[in-house]
Amino acid sequence: MSVTTLVGSPQRVLDELTKIRTNFIDQYGELAVEVIDDPELPLETILAAAASLPFLVERKLVIIKDLSRFSDAQDLQNLLAATSDSVELVLTDRNLDKRSKLYKTLQKTTEFNELRPASGQNLVRQIIAWSQEIDLRLSPQAAEYLIDQVGENEAMLKSELHKLAIVGKADKSTIDELVEKQVHSRVFDLLDAAMNKQLALADQLYAEQRAQKVEPQAIWALIVWQLQVLALAKTTKDPEAIAKQAGINVYPIKKALKLAKSMDYARMLDLTNQAVELDLSIKNGIDPDSAIRLFLANLAT
Repeated sequence: MSVTTLVGSPQRVLDELTKIRTNFIDQYGELAVEVIDDPELPLETILAAAASLPFLVERKLVIIKDLSRFSDAQDLQNLLAATSDSVELVLTDRNLDKRSKLYKTLQKTTEFNELRPASGQNLVRQIIAWSQEIDLRLSPQAAEYLIDQVGENEAMLKSELHKLAIVGKADKSTIDELVEKQVHSRVFDLLDAAMNKQLALADQLYAEQRAQKVEPQAIWALIVWQLQVLALAKTTKDPEAIAKQAGINVYPIKKALKLAKSMDYARMLDLTNQAVELDLSIKNGIDPDSAIRLFLANLAT
């Protein structure tokens, strides 16, 4: 008997689970795999599946998804005690509370794997590895650009890679054509337009986000984040060092470095002070739409 637990990043858990299942099927066949993903299934039925012997094969793989069914850690102990020696048990969960007794019990009694989402250059390498699996040529620069457009959600990134694989190209122009920009990337375009005195374009980009039901508070939070990246870029010229310090992808740092060159330290300080004042005003109840539009207008002057 072996018991493996997979928790953490949904995409990483899915990838690892797919690998385990594929390897097992290659060795023992599809009939040797049983997946339990019905949250309403009685515990007795799950115990019976883990205890039953494999049929016409040497070993059986039982995958149990959603561990919330084991609300009592004793239920988990009963499962482990009932599991046949010829069964390989894999337990998976995307939202397991680290403070729970169940989490601690799994750590102690199973081969516990917490699969954390990749970030920074690790995420770039992960995306390139995924692209190689589907025969898509993706350069490190294109991977960074894709992250900038989509964000660091691994499932969304992998989905976009499959979309690009259909046309067989993953250069910047193809990414621009096929990949839908996420809010954070649009907000950088908005900020860039305002700081380059293109107020009409900045106002249009803001209106587009509001039309897509993005709340002004969410837009403002991203503007503040972009200003923080900009401040880092102004004080540190090494994009790799900034990315490591901020725990973000290097591509937006490179964009921020270009933007930072257009302003002096006094301007950066003034923007920071304006942002602090506006943030307090929004929290105190001022109309956020009007306040953000005024901030963009001030940026463009």
